[in-house]
Amino acid sequence: MRKIVAIILGTAVLLAAAPLVEPGALAEGNQTRRAAKPDPDTVRGTITDWNDGAKTFKVRDESGQEVSLVWDDGTKIHGTARVGETVMVKHKKDKDGRMVAKVIKVGADRKE
Repeated sequence: MRKIVAIILGTAVLLAAAPLVEPGALAEGNQTRRAAKPDPDTVRGTITDWNDGAKTFKVRDESGQEVSLVWDDGTKIHGTARVGETVMVKHKKDKDGRMVAKVIKVGADRKE
């Protein structure tokens, strides 16, 4: 009798958990991947303005919007930044609401 109860409870747990598993996730060799969500702290586009003295720059993103950013001594810049270059910028907002670049990758592929 205990064995039957254990089997019934085990089956109930598996059936209850089944909706939590992505369809096909347990299939052998399943290579399905979800599309990556855009990262709100990343800007990809073309540099339209660069000011070394003020440590400011602007990037026109893929939607055509121009985004103003700043950088500081902690910013890692990979490559030589100049107007017209394609970039990928990871940033964070500071307490004043400015977008401070943490990483600038010059010449970065936009689909990176």
